[in-house]
Amino acid sequence: MFEIRRQRRIGPKGEHEVAYGITSLSRGQAGAAQLLRHNRAHWGIENGLHYRRDVTLREDASRVRKGSAGQLMAILRNVIIYVLPASGKKSLPAAIRHYMCHPEKSIEILSTRIRK
Repeated sequence: MFEIRRQRRIGPKGEHEVAYGITSLSRGQAGAAQLLRHNRAHWGIENGLHYRRDVTLREDASRVRKGSAGQLMAILRNVIIYVLPASGKKSLPAAIRHYMCHPEKSIEILSTRIRK
């Protein structure tokens, strides 16, 4: 088991948080610096990929449940996450808005990105 204490400042107020974790690594295998690296790597993935899925693409709010529709939606979200960053737009939401207004261009970027 381990404990991580976090502090951050938002404007004039400070926040303190204590988090606990469990690892299968022995004390000799995972010192404090190694555990912190593992924890940061985990949150890097969470904040990078999962944030795009959960917040930008609203995956958690999806009500699609019948048959294989959920899997199909997951595939479409993966395509969006893979293809749209190559569009040159500033952010994923900006790219989504652009291609919603210009659906004919979405076919163009899909065919260009897939051929590479």
